[in-house]
Amino acid sequence: MSRKFVHFFDNLSSTMMSPISFCLSTCQTVEQLAAAFTSYNYDRENRMSDKNVSGTRETYTYDGDGLRRTRNDGTLTTFVWDGSDYLGEV
Repeated sequence: MSRKFVHFFDNLSSTMMSPISFCLSTCQTVEQLAAAFTSYNYDRENRMSDKNVSGTRETYTYDGDGLRRTRNDGTLTTFVWDGSDYLGEV
């Protein structure tokens, strides 16, 4: 499979950015590999807030320490942490 395109842009200013640029609000990466269209959105802390693969969306939440707490892809998954050590998911 070959990557057809990848875009990085700042959702606040709608300007194209390099992958290492800082976003003012949220950033989005969009790519198309073969028939699959995928977009990734990131919050101000550079954490993935949601992913959409050909219409199937997953959303993510984080705690105050920046650790991923939940993933929702139609089923809510909770990530369990012991401090900064990942223990599993329920």
